[in-house]
Amino acid sequence: MNLISLYTTAATATGGRADGSVKTADGAINLRLGLPKELGGGDSGEAVVNPEQLYACAWAASLADAIGFAAKQHNYILRQISVTATVTFGQYESDGFGIQAEFTVRLPELRAAEAERIIEEARATCPYVKAFRVAENLKITLLQE
Repeated sequence: MNLISLYTTAATATGGRADGSVKTADGAINLRLGLPKELGGGDSGEAVVNPEQLYACAWAASLADAIGFAAKQHNYILRQISVTATVTFGQYESDGFGIQAEFTVRLPELRAAEAERIIEEARATCPYVKAFRVAENLKITLLQE
């Protein structure tokens, strides 16, 4: 399968996750990296981020967009899409490091059955979800209020 490019961006990491930085080629993002306390990082008082936070932001936005796209295919225009991505960094017992993701989706404008159908279609089209094929590490939950 050949990917036809629609948009390309680049980011450069200097150093690593413990005491480095990331910057996009266009300068829109220029951030210091640091370890969270849970991984041995300290509290320097300086605002730092880690790769999991960046991944959670990107993944939540991408899935929200895919949900909006799927909804439009069914003639719904949703104005209250909310996706929270929780990304966990961890270590497998015998296979090194890995990540898992869990999503909480709120679609208050839809009934549960229709929301579930839209989420399944979005899951099939979201480029971030498609790139993460290990199904046991990816969970999407619809919250109905």
